Amino acid sequence: MNPVIDFLLKNYPIAIWLILGGGLVWLYLSVRNISNKAKDKAEEVHVKILALPCDNRMEELNKQKDLYRDLDLKTDKFILELNSMAKVIKNIFLRLDNKSIIQPYTREMSPMTITERGLERVHELGIDKIINDKWASISSYIGEKTVSKNPYDIQQACIDEALLNPAKFLTEEEIDKLKLEAYKEGVIIQTYLRIIALYVRDKYFEEQNIPLTDIDKHDPRVVGH
Repeated sequence: MNPVIDFLLKNYPIAIWLILGGGLVWLYLSVRNISNKAKDKAEEVHVKILALPCDNRMEELNKQKDLYRDLDLKTDKFILELNSMAKVIKNIFLRLDNKSIIQPYTREMSPMTITERGLERVHELGIDKIINDKWASISSYIGEKTVSKNPYDIQQACIDEALLNPAKFLTEEEIDKLKLEAYKEGVIIQTYLRIIALYVRDKYFEEQNIPLTDIDKHDPRVVGH
């Protein structure tokens, strides 16, 4: 899905409800307005044609048939566009329903953490075993990717690598399994990859004796204020 929609779904679900509600009202009023105008126009033209001399009526009726044919084509196109929009709205409502049912796996307030439900999912999916079995190579890789070694950069490296280069942490078969689980649950694969990123970060911090609270000391968004 569009990343803007993903961001709004994640952070501003109420705004999405309002936007969708307003959109549906606008669509309803637009269709009703077009229908009323077409009906009024047809009645107006019918009256005008009846007032014409008989030899001119057929010519005008033919013109009206062409206009109605054009109107039918435009209406069909409009309906197709509405159907396409309806599918998008349906998918968004499904996402919203899932969001209200599925407890979040990560807490985004800095410093980001895995929620209790997220930790349960880590065990259910076997993420902890996957990472632990490969920890020596993963730890070495994270160390190579973080030149500055400050906690914020380490966290960012874990997130970037998990989301953009998951093959460094998972096999192709393990990634396919996560995709299938995401599909079943109705979430995007990045939902699980983000859990992995934070799990790797926490394990690396524990190994390097880095307090989680030190992240904000180096976060440019926090330090800049």
